[in-house]
Amino acid sequence: MPSTSPDGFPYPTLASGADVPLDVKALADAVQAKVITMDAALLALAADEALRVRTAVKTTDHTSNNSTAPVNDPHLALSVAANTTYAFESCLFYSAATAADVKFSLTGPAGAIGRTSDWGGGISAVNPFDAVVWGALATLTLDWAYGGTGVGAINAGRAVGTIITAGTAGTLQLRFSQFVANASDAKLYAASWIRLTRV
Repeated sequence: MPSTSPDGFPYPTLASGADVPLDVKALADAVQAKVITMDAALLALAADEALRVRTAVKTTDHTSNNSTAPVNDPHLALSVAANTTYAFESCLFYSAATAADVKFSLTGPAGAIGRTSDWGGGISAVNPFDAVVWGALATLTLDWAYGGTGVGAINAGRAVGTIITAGTAGTLQLRFSQFVANASDAKLYAASWIRLTRV
């Protein structure tokens, strides 16, 4: 008979022909040690999963007025590791005058590249729906734009894609501004979000 179970717990042993009491404490100690080991493995797995999928959610509105200079959003940023590939997702709620529209871009650590596709309202009547693919892996400095339908009129746009970092860790940062400078408020609203999934 084996001395341990398939799960690694020791079987009690009895001397042949003798009525030996079971050592309950030793068995309990063995079970406790096994449970502690399993708990540690589960905690490590949970911690890894928490780092694998992360989301940043915007908590307050941000305004751009009469400026096309991209500004880092204070909420929509996530840390990235070196030499890692991520799936990128976003949902961005915005408003802008029809004469201003909005634009977004991403920045990342040195050497980071990406391919991203975005969906949202087009920036002209000729192009009422925008579905643009960044056709090549490129540095994360390309802008994408969405059309405004009036000051305070909320619209939504989505961008998804792949981000690949090089040998430098850092931050993936979303930036926002008007597409055309206009003396009106363009806003990026609270509840907008970005998400990274390590793949």
